[in-house]
Amino acid sequence: MEVLAKVTVYRDRERSVARYNEFRRALLLVPIKKWEDLRDDDEAIEILKEVYGDDVEELDILVGLMAEKKIIGFASSAFSVWDSPPTPPNPIPIYLRSPA
Repeated sequence: MEVLAKVTVYRDRERSVARYNEFRRALLLVPIKKWEDLRDDDEAIEILKEVYGDDVEELDILVGLMAEKKIIGFASSAFSVWDSPPTPPNPIPIYLRSPA
């Protein structure tokens, strides 16, 4: 499992996947400014500082999503994309709709 996580982070970097704060900004969420914004756990914060130093902008998206404070049900960033209610179905077939 550990190897899979390492490979996933490596692939994300190789493919220029957005870092954690870039992802939060894209979802119009407030980016973290310090490690304490991400976690309350001192041990986890120390590990993040060992790996990333003081630069929270370098935090990989997978690591950030797994480390962030949890809300009831889901992680806050990863699933906020689906927080909005779905649009109601349009009864008019797509081939009969006029462009808006």
